[in-house]
Amino acid sequence: MNTYNEPKRGEFALVYFPYSDVTTIKLRPVLVVQSDDLAASLPQIFAAMVSSNMARVGHACRAAIRLSDLNSQRTGLKTDSVIMADNLAIIQLSLIRRIIGRMHTMGVNHRYGRALACDVVMAAGESASVLVTQVRRSLG
Repeated sequence: MNTYNEPKRGEFALVYFPYSDVTTIKLRPVLVVQSDDLAASLPQIFAAMVSSNMARVGHACRAAIRLSDLNSQRTGLKTDSVIMADNLAIIQLSLIRRIIGRMHTMGVNHRYGRALACDVVMAAGESASVLVTQVRRSLG
């Protein structure tokens, strides 16, 4: 296990992220999305994949991080990226290489919060479309 503290919600970390086949992994950035007060007592975090493939922007469950935005410059990302709330994983703490930065508080609560809420609601099925609208309104 790593010697640093567990990453907090809104922090970016470099981790060994699993491919969908769950047999291979790739070192990539993630955004920690789990609540800081979860107190699960398990050596793991819940995180969203971050991709530098900007062609993936445009989906309701994804949020662009543009380094030209002053609020994005403390993320530790090296290029414009996409937070993919539709690609979440539980990552063991031993697979975390290091924390690289932090999302601006406004970004975590609003821009990314909308994408994550959309993904969670969409997982419930198409009958949740009314709820998606309500979640988007409540998040601004």
